[in-house]
Amino acid sequence: IGVYPIGVVLTMPLAHRLLSTIGRNTSMVAGMFVLGLSSLCFGHSDDLGRWVTKEHSSKARNASLTFYFIFRTLEGLGAAFAQLAATTVVMDSLPERTMGRVLGINEMVIALGYTIGPAVGGILYSWKGFGLPFVMTGATGLLFSVVIAVVLYANYVSKRRARQRQREERRQRRRDRLNQRNEEQRD
Repeated sequence: IGVYPIGVVLTMPLAHRLLSTIGRNTSMVAGMFVLGLSSLCFGHSDDLGRWVTKEHSSKARNASLTFYFIFRTLEGLGAAFAQLAATTVVMDSLPERTMGRVLGINEMVIALGYTIGPAVGGILYSWKGFGLPFVMTGATGLLFSVVIAVVLYANYVSKRRARQRQREERRQRRRDRLNQRNEEQRD
């Protein structure tokens, strides 16, 4: 369904603005979470259509089709936030001399995912049907959103502790200088 790239394209300008407001890390975790959850739901759209309509008829198929469009568009929204935030984090954390190479690797991995993903999805489809590729993608996205949140939080705590140590060291140096001046004045 072509609404995934439409979701990405329509969301990018909004994602760009919100990235500055809510932050890169929050955008990356939220984007991965929305991507994972909507992919998981997309894989169960048929079940949701039957559950909502309480029947196995054309109403259920219409409801399923509606869910397909909604969840696939939400996948695009999540992907836009996650990809933009990840690219921004990479750009901000690297020196300029290595940025081109690392961004090239980043884009190569994304292209590799778009190339290999359908083949892996096809294998999963032939093994267990339509929903499994999306359930696996969704579970992976949700797992990565948790992993990214934990890593980013650990990094935040580490940087915060380092800043606190630096402040304490500066305070101690000021106290030492003040004590040294006081001793010099007494002599």
